[in-house]
Amino acid sequence: MLCSLGAVGQMKLTLKQAIAFGHDNSPSARSIKAAYSSAKWNYISARSSLLPSLSLRGNLPGLSRQVTAITQNTGSILFQEQNVANSSGALFLSQNITPTGGSIFMSSGLARLDQLGANPTATWRASPLEFGITQPLFRVNTLRWNWKQAKLQYEFAQRQATETLEDLSISITTAFFDYYILQKQLENVRYNAAINDTLYTVAEGRFNVGKIAENDKLQAELNLMNARNSVDQTKVRLRTAEKRLKNLLGIEGDQKLEIIYEESLPLYEVSLDKALVEARENRSNYVGFKIQETDADLNIKRAKADRRFTGDLTASFGLNNRATQLSEAYDNLLNSQQLTIGFTMPILNFGRNKAAYMVAKNDKESRLAQIENNRNNLELEIMDNVLQFNQLKQILAISAKADTIARLRYSISTKRFVLGKIDLTNLTIAQNEKDLALINYIRNLQNFWVSYYQLRRLTLFDFEVGNKIVFK
Repeated sequence: MLCSLGAVGQMKLTLKQAIAFGHDNSPSARSIKAAYSSAKWNYISARSSLLPSLSLRGNLPGLSRQVTAITQNTGSILFQEQNVANSSGALFLSQNITPTGGSIFMSSGLARLDQLGANPTATWRASPLEFGITQPLFRVNTLRWNWKQAKLQYEFAQRQATETLEDLSISITTAFFDYYILQKQLENVRYNAAINDTLYTVAEGRFNVGKIAENDKLQAELNLMNARNSVDQTKVRLRTAEKRLKNLLGIEGDQKLEIIYEESLPLYEVSLDKALVEARENRSNYVGFKIQETDADLNIKRAKADRRFTGDLTASFGLNNRATQLSEAYDNLLNSQQLTIGFTMPILNFGRNKAAYMVAKNDKESRLAQIENNRNNLELEIMDNVLQFNQLKQILAISAKADTIARLRYSISTKRFVLGKIDLTNLTIAQNEKDLALINYIRNLQNFWVSYYQLRRLTLFDFEVGNKIVFK
């Protein structure tokens, strides 16, 4: 189970349970999954453009009644009324050719032309089979480039979804420990209030027998008031932190939340070289760099193509016939061929194409410089996080020891105050140091786990189990 239920309406969560629960239920997680699903369907759509496409095309019917210019057998032109109905249908199969950027097609169709009026007639045109090809000449193969970009975009979306989910882990970790700190603070200030109540009773008794000055009694009373006030303030802050964490996890209603910290620390050393290798292989940033480079290369190739001869080849071959009867339209089929080569060759444009090429070239140089800068900043961030993670284990051990010492010192100081061997000022100092050491230890615990999940996010690699982190 991801979580356990204690008292009625109370949910108990460890850190890893909270993160898993948030990944399944939080609004942020649903947004991440929806964005990834959209990117996945975009990829499926792009991939489908490489596969055959079958469609049925037709016109049922097309009616036309108008006076139009008709060329006669003698070559003269007369305006005559036309009243016709034109119906057609064709089954069309096409396939893009990714290596060349062209496409081929095959079709089979049937059309009928009806002359309406006083002497109606009907003519059928059958095209049982037709093949054709269209092929750009000396142009950029946009089909291949678009497919390359679509694959990179999908890979980018996958890695970005993983990173965003790790960002959610970091946010949950931060909110978890903010709430956990306040839980511990509430336990601590309640303990302080109880101790200070006892100490005030002791101080009041000593004052009554003349063993301490009134100033010390008043200080004990002030400490008690401050301790009780801290209890009330911490309760308010705890409710706010609980609400913030519940919102992040997607927990609705008045269900109470209890944080339990029982995770064992992953006390391993992270190699900087290993972290950089994994980041370069896994991070979306590096895929984004490829997308930018590919886009810049495409712009340059297009600008180059516009400066030279380009053309388009269209060719088709088929069988067709016409007849007044449908059955006769498929008899004695005739050949039909079509071949067209269109071309464009720039002669004079006053340097416009050259300017477009120079713009594309300089844009690529600018992008490459920016990519290099972003790559350096990213690797600097990774290095800083690795060093911090490796150092935090030592800092955490020291703060844990300091917390133990401060609690022991306060316990001893309390007993010595009761015995009258130290004054209230030294006892107050010991209490403040105890409270500060506790918060400092939990803050360092928070810093450690935030750094742990930041390292996962920066490399998309789980160093604890030695596996890449992949969005599912």
